[in-house]
Amino acid sequence: MPEESRPYKGRKICSVTDFKVKPLKKLTLHKNGISYNDVSTCEADAKSGFFNDLFGEDFSGKCQFRANFTYEGEKENLIISLGKICYSCEISLNGTKIKELFTPPYEAVIDKSLLRDENELIITVSNTAANAFVHFNLPEEWEQKHIGPYHEKALELEKKLLSGGILGEVAIFEAGR
Repeated sequence: MPEESRPYKGRKICSVTDFKVKPLKKLTLHKNGISYNDVSTCEADAKSGFFNDLFGEDFSGKCQFRANFTYEGEKENLIISLGKICYSCEISLNGTKIKELFTPPYEAVIDKSLLRDENELIITVSNTAANAFVHFNLPEEWEQKHIGPYHEKALELEKKLLSGGILGEVAIFEAGR
C-alpha cells in the first residue's frame, strides 16, 4: 500500500513473517448434515497465504497463524496492519485478545502495555463454508427443502471466492501522533 494512502501515520517498525499455521476447526459436510469439529494437525510453515494450500481445497474452518517478533523501541501504542484477510480474524498478542475484525481495513491498535521485547502474535483466521460446499457431492437423501432453491447458483458464486487466509503483508507501525 502506498505510504500516503495508509489511514494512520507513523513509520514501519517491522514486518511479521514466518508463521506457523495450524487448523483449529473444520466444517465438514456428510450424509447426515453438517458438523464443525476441532481438528488436530501438525503445524505448517508459511509466510502467509491461503491455508487451503496447506490443508486441502475443501478446507472450510478456522486456522491459527502464529509468529514471534522482536520490539526494542519505546513502549508506545502501535498499529498492526494485516493486509487482506479472507474472511474474518481475531488478533492476540502475548496471550491477550486485541480485536476481532470482519471487514477491511484489517488493522488494530496494539496497546503499549501488551508489548514485550519478544512478542508472540496469533492471528486466527476463519473462511466461509464455500470450500466445503463446492467440493462436496450432495447425497441423494438431501432433499431440495434442505438445501434450498438457490443451491446451484450459490455454488457458482462460491467457486469464485478465495479460499481463506492472510493475503497481504503483516506489518507493525508506530501509531499516528
